Amino acid sequence: MLTLRFLQKYYVNKFYQILIISILSSVPVFKLNSRPEEKTGIISQVKVRDAVYEGFNYIYNFEFIKADNVLQELKKNYSFSPWTYLYAANFYWWKIISGENTTTNVELFYSSLNTARNKIGNLNTNENQFLKIVIYSLMSRYDVMNGKYIQAVVELKKNLSIIKNTLNKESQFYGFYLTSGLYLYLTDVVYSNYYYLRPFMLFIPSGDKAKGLQFLTKKHNDPILDTESEYFLMKIYDEVECRNEISMQYSSGLVKKYPMNFIFREQQLKSLIKLRNNPLSKDEVSFYKKQILSNKQLSKSQTQYLLNLANKLQSRSS
Repeated sequence: MLTLRFLQKYYVNKFYQILIISILSSVPVFKLNSRPEEKTGIISQVKVRDAVYEGFNYIYNFEFIKADNVLQELKKNYSFSPWTYLYAANFYWWKIISGENTTTNVELFYSSLNTARNKIGNLNTNENQFLKIVIYSLMSRYDVMNGKYIQAVVELKKNLSIIKNTLNKESQFYGFYLTSGLYLYLTDVVYSNYYYLRPFMLFIPSGDKAKGLQFLTKKHNDPILDTESEYFLMKIYDEVECRNEISMQYSSGLVKKYPMNFIFREQQLKSLIKLRNNPLSKDEVSFYKKQILSNKQLSKSQTQYLLNLANKLQSRSS
């Protein structure tokens, strides 16, 4: 559910500007119930979960035609589930950031989120709280990408109180390792580096970089949680810690899992340039472009957008 607003070219100062939004941008935090069975997954209905996870695998790997087929099946068989429409929102989000930032896709993105919210119901279960925060987070993600920081902060305020109730409860729900990890790490970083923001942080839980990174590196055998954690670790070690070798490890791991995700591939190549302090060879750039052209599930606009990214990467390394 990527996120974390970090999916295009961001500078270090932008990384900090979207601190709190990032905390909530993938998997949410929410007030816990005590039912132990909810520890095993973020989606309670098995058939819905299987379909959604299959679809996310296609989305992450830029197999948009297959991902769209899953979406149609979800709408046909599970129109009652908010997960169907949250999946749809993620589908349109990835299309938007991969070259199809059209009015139609933006409208479908927002309408999917609104439908998901309407489908949640009034039961205050862990899963329903999870869904609510994800919806707010995705809305904030798009707002931040388009510079609408005030609107994003409004969405954030709806969720801040929940963070206080979920810290230290990570073992009860695996998604909290991601959200708490991001919160603890980024809050510590911002407090240490941005003195003018400290007055706004007086009434929120303090951060802890080391503990945050420890939470983010925890594995859950969950394709969504693990992919999101690895993505944020990749960006953290690139943009904040300036540890290119570690960022390279995470980007390479993501590319290995999703070889056709050209956002992950771009980050891997950026890290490679920094790590070896040498530009990309013509063969490396050519191979990257051939991979893009080989993906027949991309639209023409997506293909052109990604080729433009490759050209910029080549210019950057020259």
